[in-house]
Amino acid sequence: MSLPAPELHGPPQYFTADWPQAAESVRALAALEPETVVTGRGPAMRGPAMRASLHRLAAEFDQLAVPDADRQ
Repeated sequence: MSLPAPELHGPPQYFTADWPQAAESVRALAALEPETVVTGRGPAMRGPAMRASLHRLAAEFDQLAVPDADRQ
């Protein structure tokens, strides 16, 4: 039995009071082109697939991370 591949998600809704700032933080992280990310939940992620997921999250943050009620 294999484990599912790790996935990047936006910040937890219950800890996020400023969604525009959260989006900016994700864009800033993506711009750094990290080799490894350790988010505090789940295993560390690394490599090209992680960077592609991070860039997708940065580009589509409102659709992927922001709850409908908080979209501007």
